[in-house]
Amino acid sequence: MDFAIDKITGWLLGGESTAMIAAAILVALSFLIFNALRILLYLPQLRTCWRDRQGCPTINLWTWSSWIAANLSSALYLWVFLNDGWGLLLNLGNALMCLATVVVTLIKRRRCWSVPQP
Repeated sequence: MDFAIDKITGWLLGGESTAMIAAAILVALSFLIFNALRILLYLPQLRTCWRDRQGCPTINLWTWSSWIAANLSSALYLWVFLNDGWGLLLNLGNALMCLATVVVTLIKRRRCWSVPQP
């Protein structure tokens, strides 16, 4: 996001077209809003997992783990190569929510597997 603000500021000072600046602002705001919203949208999934009594059989841990890795690598890329603190925070937030889903699933599976079946 910091890089986007710098880029847009440069375009404003350099006389870039209004359409290009408006489009860039829209892209930057979309990135910020949808990634922040995505962090909140993990909450219904976490609630569903927490209430599940079957050990969360529909949660694929490989998929969720890949999302943790993807979000972490995106966070680090944005921070290291673009010095983007907002991108870092947003992607770390998404990685943490994926991790929370994996942890809750593992807890539920352990409880489900440790209960003797009648």
